Amino acid sequence: GQRGHGISIRHPLGKAMIRSNMVENTFGGAVVMGIGASADYLAIDSNQFVNLGAGFNSEALPYFGVLLLAVTRADVVGNVFDSVARQATVSPLRCALLAMASGELRVAGNRMHGIGPLAGFTQRAIGIAVGPGFDQLAVDDNAIARRATEADKPVPGGWQAILVVGAAATATVAPTMGLLPMPRK
Repeated sequence: GQRGHGISIRHPLGKAMIRSNMVENTFGGAVVMGIGASADYLAIDSNQFVNLGAGFNSEALPYFGVLLLAVTRADVVGNVFDSVARQATVSPLRCALLAMASGELRVAGNRMHGIGPLAGFTQRAIGIAVGPGFDQLAVDDNAIARRATEADKPVPGGWQAILVVGAAATATVAPTMGLLPMPRK
């Protein structure tokens, strides 16, 4: 696989769209915003992110398939996340999508499967994680699973589909999806 990120954002953006791409077999994430990066509006739409974090397994570093930082408005819609951080058994955290300090965020219609290791792992694995700093949040109609196929036999661990941390002025989550923070073991 590739050693870096599929798409790396390192500087402030105005408005941008990341659409209809295939990012596959990367050691790093599919789309990662670094320190100093920001965006007025960012659309991540209709992409296929396959086998992300291939070979990644660090005790010191978390893994993020898509990392959004300091985005005023963002839509993450209709993407496929297939096999994310499958080997990251000792990492402190692994997330298919993490958004921090994002004003208005909509995460909808994504298919996420094979999220986190099948083997036992430390700490947590999360499909969609939203950290503090958002004003409006809508998470709906996403399919999120730890297993990639019916044949997968995952070992029990600190896995959850959706985690939202921090206060929000408006938060909407589809009723079929629970928001139950899982205690760390």
